Amino acid sequence: MLDQRQAFWATFERAADDASFPGRWNHRTSIRHREGPLAWAARVRDGDGEAEVLVEYSTPDENAAIFRGLRGNRSAIARTFGEALLWEEVPGRRRFRIATPTRMGGIRNDGDWAGTQRALLADLNRLEMALRPYLRLAGIKNSWSGLEPDSSEQLWDLEPGDLIKRTDLQAQYGGRRQGGIAGSAITPNVLVFSDPRTGQRYGYLDKWEGAVFHYVGEGQLGDQSMTSGNKGILEHAERGKALRVFKGVRGTVRYEGEYGLEADEPWYFSEARDRTGALRKVVVFRMRPIDGGVPASVAIPAPTRPAAVPPGPIGTFGQGYAPASESARSTPRQPFAVDPNVVDRGTVGHARTQNALAAYLTAAGIAPLRPKPPDPDFDLGWSHRTGWYVVEVKSLTEQNEARQLRLALGQVLDYHDALSRRHPIVRAVIAVERRPRDPRWVSLCERHGVLLVWPETFGAVLSRVLTGS
Repeated sequence: MLDQRQAFWATFERAADDASFPGRWNHRTSIRHREGPLAWAARVRDGDGEAEVLVEYSTPDENAAIFRGLRGNRSAIARTFGEALLWEEVPGRRRFRIATPTRMGGIRNDGDWAGTQRALLADLNRLEMALRPYLRLAGIKNSWSGLEPDSSEQLWDLEPGDLIKRTDLQAQYGGRRQGGIAGSAITPNVLVFSDPRTGQRYGYLDKWEGAVFHYVGEGQLGDQSMTSGNKGILEHAERGKALRVFKGVRGTVRYEGEYGLEADEPWYFSEARDRTGALRKVVVFRMRPIDGGVPASVAIPAPTRPAAVPPGPIGTFGQGYAPASESARSTPRQPFAVDPNVVDRGTVGHARTQNALAAYLTAAGIAPLRPKPPDPDFDLGWSHRTGWYVVEVKSLTEQNEARQLRLALGQVLDYHDALSRRHPIVRAVIAVERRPRDPRWVSLCERHGVLLVWPETFGAVLSRVLTGS
């Protein structure tokens, strides 16, 4: 095995020379090249391998600062690289690692050593290209790629929640000092600013619907168009730029995080008043945080008029939940010979979904409810400090998905309207047994203020609702 290993590394060193990578075998498991605080390496074991960058040759604090600065741009780096990378911070050590696994075999795959070596060197080259602009921004020289430091640009080092004066932000990262959208010519960023308090007078009605942020584009007079800053937001990813969102427009602003546009419907036209009061067409972008979370500054609205809800029957709804039968089966019949809602409630998928949601609520300390007079005929509900929640449950098949979701949306909006006369905060929820195959249903429900959930998302979506965070 030793002779096989030595033969592998000897051929790998020659392949690295041919690829202009100056690494040498370290007599362990990798060909490595050190450059400043970094070590570039192609690591190979018996059955697999990976290309990696190690941040380990400065002080622990300096290593950590370099690594975290690069990691702050991980979404943009991943877009350039073509896939997500492994970012590893080893507790108690000064080593930090950025890596990607090879899709080829390892040393034991002696039938295709050349293929394994080419794949690793190609991954190492892609990794260097993806990191290149951010290493330059950090002033790190990388001579094997011909890279030189450029002190005119700055690495992104803000974390969500950080406060910064907009003038300081512009001095460090570029972009305009005024306006809602500031594309930078000196750093790979598009800076987006939102402040509902001041934006309403210009028709900038930015809002959250579920986990999606709806951001109104720029232009204070007349119809907006997909030009200038609006075009910069739409094309930020293909131009290799990160979309950075801030709360506030002037003075001190708060960084909310890096966002990305929704793939299925990144933007749409809506109507709003301009600064003269004239009705006009506006561009609205649909975006959400890259990490999938929602900023801590965003909260589910708490009831603003609790005293307006009197005690007694009109101030409550529902009664104790009775689990739905999961053994019932619907039988074939002529369409609409009976109420289709009754037919649906006899299906196993409907009952299982409804009971699963009730079980989740119970585990979270929330009592699930079923309707009682004069409530509308909802499937499930709950009462919480963040409001009343009313749910329509639907089973789905490939053949009936669109019909079921259309029916559910109409039903739950009707329930919402009826209950809104008795409580100031009512939220409508549709629970389905699986993720809809057509992704437009998620955005369609969001636009109508309806939460669309299925069992795999109960925890992620409803936990924020239940905690009001």
